[in-house]
Amino acid sequence: GITGSAGKTTTKEFVAAAQSPLGPVLKTRGNRNTEYTAPLLWAELAGAVPGADSDVDGQDAHPTSVVVEMAMRGFGQIAHLAAFSKPTIGIVTNVGYSHMEMVGSRDGVARAKAELFDSMHEGVAIAWAEDEFLSTLKAHCRVPMVTFGYSDVATCQITAYHPTSWTSARIEGSIDGAHWTAELPAVGRHIALGAAAAVAAAVAAGVPAATAAECLRNAELPPMRMEVVDMNGATVLLDTYNAAPPSMKAAIETIAELPCEGRRLAVIGEMRELGPASEEEHRKLGRLLAEAGMDEVMFLGGATALAAAEARMRGLVVHEAGSLADVAEFLRRAKQGDSVLVKGSRALELEKAVEQARLAGAGC
Repeated sequence: GITGSAGKTTTKEFVAAAQSPLGPVLKTRGNRNTEYTAPLLWAELAGAVPGADSDVDGQDAHPTSVVVEMAMRGFGQIAHLAAFSKPTIGIVTNVGYSHMEMVGSRDGVARAKAELFDSMHEGVAIAWAEDEFLSTLKAHCRVPMVTFGYSDVATCQITAYHPTSWTSARIEGSIDGAHWTAELPAVGRHIALGAAAAVAAAVAAGVPAATAAECLRNAELPPMRMEVVDMNGATVLLDTYNAAPPSMKAAIETIAELPCEGRRLAVIGEMRELGPASEEEHRKLGRLLAEAGMDEVMFLGGATALAAAEARMRGLVVHEAGSLADVAEFLRRAKQGDSVLVKGSRALELEKAVEQARLAGAGC
């Protein structure tokens, strides 16, 4: 069972790949992770949905592992999903800001996510070692906990991260004294965290660490998560599935460290559902963009006015968009060799502006 404020779907795909040496893997299809859509996994396995495509990796064989993604918008929803999925390995990727307005605070988010661990009476709980709410998650554990992360206190520690291209990275790590190396089909230090969580889960299921890590290259990562798009010679890093402070920071750091022959540009959409934290987090975002050495940034969404003001004060060239058409025009001016980060909340649909700019540049 996998939940968390960000990275659930990517981690799910890494876990499915890492578990594959055990045999066929049944996994949540796409991002069907709500109290309405997650149960379909079991209905389809039982043949209760006529004509449904199989979710089992490995033809139609009976699965030896099941990987279930679980989302929440309020209290009780993770507990509901865990009650019938009955996970013996539980992963909380992180405690962030998503749906904070529904549960009152980040502490509320932590308690809602911890319902996964509350439900477990056997197996292993897995959490991010550097999560500031780790102690809250531990307090809800009835089973042993292992952790993943970059710090030396992590059970499954990432000891090296190196992007090998815009679409791949090499990471190294260790768990219980065993060294492992993985080639990932995506970039980003936050992406590597999902891979480490997957290695920890596979080891808990009986897969040797090195074997699990080797299988991560086969993960089928979803679109719009650090997806690389060619836009008439400019390289776009498209990460528009969600937007919260941790994932914003991770995406900005990633674009800053990737090779770039031209300018580093960004289109940043507002972060929604932050509640009372919205003002301060958007101001931090503006400061972070300026510190990352971006050349120009366009903002879209009401709350981004705060980020724009902070970035402008620090000398960053700032543009403010009123529509997707404005964003598309900004993107259309990107030149060959430029690198462009496009990131914002799902509701903004920034990927549409990328497609408009790409087609306009191609003369379509």
